[in-house]
Amino acid sequence: TKVHMLEGWQQKYSLDELKTRYYQTDHHWNEEGALEGYGDIHEMLRSTSSYFHDEPFNRDNYEKVCAENGQPFLGSYNIQLYNLITEHSDKACHYVSKNMDNENFDIYFGEVGAVEPKHVESFFGTLLNADIASTPTLRYADIFAGDYPVVNIVNKARAAEDTHAVIIKDSFVNAITMMLAENYAQTTFIDIRHLKEQTLYDYLA
Repeated sequence: TKVHMLEGWQQKYSLDELKTRYYQTDHHWNEEGALEGYGDIHEMLRSTSSYFHDEPFNRDNYEKVCAENGQPFLGSYNIQLYNLITEHSDKACHYVSKNMDNENFDIYFGEVGAVEPKHVESFFGTLLNADIASTPTLRYADIFAGDYPVVNIVNKARAAEDTHAVIIKDSFVNAITMMLAENYAQTTFIDIRHLKEQTLYDYLA
């Protein structure tokens, strides 16, 4: 299933309104755009999937968490310019569900059972609480998730449902991985840009 998000946003918002959903110094959506994007996916799943029974999306169920020590955000465009752009509104923040308990999730950098499970903190927002002396700026992958060929997230709180979503992703999904994983017993994220040893067809076979 595809969600043609940008087309809908272009019809719904003016150019100035669209700009508030993307970073000024990076090619990704920001935390506001990511949350709204997830909300669109959530509502699409509610209307099209017989396996998705969650309540309607409510942004009040999410809270914004920002860099604990106030580090500025360093975007991909700004990296190319050696961090010359200092006057911008980009913030090192992400949204998390108020109902999410990190202890319910096991993160597998590979196949479930083939590697040891890791905690959420080793996957999502890994440097959001970093010391400013050692980490003076924060990049997209530091405040969300990074790029991996395959990541499996097991949500033990929903184990009885025995649901499994497979998501073919790019880096935009890094901002909403934990939101998506909250909806299923297991979520597999596949990034074909980094799946070097086999084709997607062979992996899914």
